[in-house]
Amino acid sequence: MIGLAGLLILLRPGFVHMVGVWLSSPTYHHGALVPFASLAIIADGWRREEVFAPYPPALLAIAVAAALYAGGNMMDVALGQHLAIALGLASLAALFLGRSFAIRHRFALGLLVMMVPVGEELVPTLQTVTAFGIMAGLSALDIPAIREGLLIRTGAGDFLVAEACAGLRFLMATIVTGSILARYVFKDVRRQIGFLFLCLFIPVLANILRATATVAVASWTDMTVAAGLDHMIYGWGFFFVILATLVGLGLVLAEEGAPSPPDPPIVPAAAGVGRVIWISTAALALMFFARIV
Repeated sequence: MIGLAGLLILLRPGFVHMVGVWLSSPTYHHGALVPFASLAIIADGWRREEVFAPYPPALLAIAVAAALYAGGNMMDVALGQHLAIALGLASLAALFLGRSFAIRHRFALGLLVMMVPVGEELVPTLQTVTAFGIMAGLSALDIPAIREGLLIRTGAGDFLVAEACAGLRFLMATIVTGSILARYVFKDVRRQIGFLFLCLFIPVLANILRATATVAVASWTDMTVAAGLDHMIYGWGFFFVILATLVGLGLVLAEEGAPSPPDPPIVPAAAGVGRVIWISTAALALMFFARIV
């Protein structure tokens, strides 16, 4: 608790900025839920005989997090600060709760990276991919159209592939959901990775289909349908169906009865008060360095 409080207090500017992004940008609303999901996964895998023993080598990871935060602070790069906070939280768990705990709950701790608001750089690429996909879909439907950059011109009207049409929000939500689902339904690492690739491919394809259908319906109805607020409602309904289908696919392909990877042995280790004090002091000193640089 001391380490967590110290991290949140000393790295408060970066943490407050990250929370602000979660609350202000719909694309990153999921970030506010990730820490709670991580705690829930840890609670789900809890064992009565869990033993906590400080793991001093984790100070190296905290030093890396401190350097990352300091670098982000000096260069005014928020991403560096956000990544440092995620790494710092996971490293603190290993430092105070022990190596065995960190290995056993490695997925939950790694999931904390998902709370970092990242991906805006992909928007232009996603817009371009969507525009090309729309043109291919309209060609297959025999709807005449001309593409001028991100602008699609049809006989019924013009359609701009805006940033909101890039599909980043749905992509991020699918990656987080798919990661958690893969952790629980697949034991084989290759299957987990394969399912995660699906979670990257399907949202992009689904967004192209949604955008193509929007343009096609608007063209067929002379812009009376799917040209205003209704196309947004229809789009979210479509995405919900796709996400539900992806979850259903994961459940159908689930490996029932497959053996779980062996957990590290739980070895009791006594942690003296002096050891806890010097470890806490070292961790706080590193975070203080990150704050003042």
